[in-house]
Amino acid sequence: MEPEAQRVRERSNAGRRNLFVCPRCLAVAVTVDRDRGLTPPAIACVRCGRAFARSLGYPEEAALHEAMYEFYAPDAEEVDRLKAAGQLARLEWVARGGLLLRRRAVVRMAPPPSQDEREGP
Repeated sequence: MEPEAQRVRERSNAGRRNLFVCPRCLAVAVTVDRDRGLTPPAIACVRCGRAFARSLGYPEEAALHEAMYEFYAPDAEEVDRLKAAGQLARLEWVARGGLLLRRRAVVRMAPPPSQDEREGP
């Protein structure tokens, strides 16, 4: 990791949520920084994909929403896949301390059993 990337990762927003708003369709993407690192000021809109959704800069109200996307630091295996795919811009971004974006796996808990279900027949 480059020295610049190390400095970026040391002053990060790991664990914080952010909101990205699309100026075209007004979709809002809620993200969380899973790892330490740099996030972009805009991302492709997650709904229309035809505009760049802009970061709102980690507003307090973002913490009230469930994050559907996460920024993460790729592991060595994923970096190798990016190299093999010739994704040089993404590799350079990661080398400078940048995080990548992916959809989160959301685990929903089942509701508690009703009174009838607890008592049985």
